[in-house]
Amino acid sequence: MIERERQPEQFYEQQEFNFEAGISEAVRRIQKIYETQKYIAIAVIGSGADVGKTTLATQLQRKLMELGMKTAWESNIGNMFYPPYFDKFTEAGQEGGILVLHDEYAPLENTSVQDEQLAMKSKAFELPFSKIDLRIYVYRPDRPFRPEDLKFADIIIKNDHAIDGSWKIRSQNTSANNE
Repeated sequence: MIERERQPEQFYEQQEFNFEAGISEAVRRIQKIYETQKYIAIAVIGSGADVGKTTLATQLQRKLMELGMKTAWESNIGNMFYPPYFDKFTEAGQEGGILVLHDEYAPLENTSVQDEQLAMKSKAFELPFSKIDLRIYVYRPDRPFRPEDLKFADIIIKNDHAIDGSWKIRSQNTSANNE
């Protein structure tokens, strides 16, 4: 298993961003972390359904790949069942990788339970993740977080463009295009 040193926490003032600015800020922070550690775990945490978690994670992952960073995708720590998905991180000669958890839950009392779960799963798959390095919270105006749910947010994104059932619209558009 590849070992990595645990880096000191970097503290930022909690700030809210619109969707596009939030992605830019996330990329900036990931690049900053990447300067000192090559394996990074990111959690996208939503205030509910249809707030833009998957869209945010997809756009973030695309931007990271454009920068030459290797990424892997999983919905959440609890769904990390199969190691082949993570082969991208263990290819010979590859240095670094970004794990994007696109539907993680907001920790309540502290972050240690999530970090311990990630470390346990990572160890089983011989991956170098020991904690979630960046927590990105996304919400829409009609589905806000409770203030107490935001205490571990590294980045808060207000998504004014999310709509109910957006996955249904994408599905209908795909079906119509295939006919």
